[in-house]
Amino acid sequence: MVRRGKAGAARRPGLVRRPAAGTAAAARRAGGGRDPVTRLALILLLGLFPTLAGALEPFDASYRLLYNGELKGEARFSLRITDQGYRFKAVTRPAGAALSQQADHEVLESSHGHFDGGRPEPDAYYYAVKSNGETRMVEIFFDWKKMELLLRGDESQERYRLEEGTQDRLSYLLRAMALADDLRAEAAFP
Repeated sequence: MVRRGKAGAARRPGLVRRPAAGTAAAARRAGGGRDPVTRLALILLLGLFPTLAGALEPFDASYRLLYNGELKGEARFSLRITDQGYRFKAVTRPAGAALSQQADHEVLESSHGHFDGGRPEPDAYYYAVKSNGETRMVEIFFDWKKMELLLRGDESQERYRLEEGTQDRLSYLLRAMALADDLRAEAAFP
């Protein structure tokens, strides 16, 4: 896969690894391991500030989609972080030989939400497939206060009980990055 975008070669887009507040690793990095009083003060100070598990950074990335080594499509992802939360978008289009067969085919996805305890939690998700001049779409709205999920399609809408921790097709990627960081494993949007 080929990645292009704003993220530099030295840093992967998506995830910034930071030591968790109150850990010995955070204290060693912050205090240099010198004075025990300074280290203790820094540990206490770091413990006062909540950290965003797996602090996410905005990014734009493009990928080539290959099947048996043959180019079939391109996907573009974009993540924006605001004071209110996040917006994560994906657009997939045919490329190569598939372009001549399905030039107007396109898949659009968008997830926006907020952070709860440092973890992404979706508020709305949009999925649309454009093909042969027609568009089919699905929207999902997450009402966390009422614990209700509204699923709205082209011709109908349905309500479901919302389960704690429910994710959409894009927000689960962000959630996985945060969980992996909690486990001290390196995670990044590939």
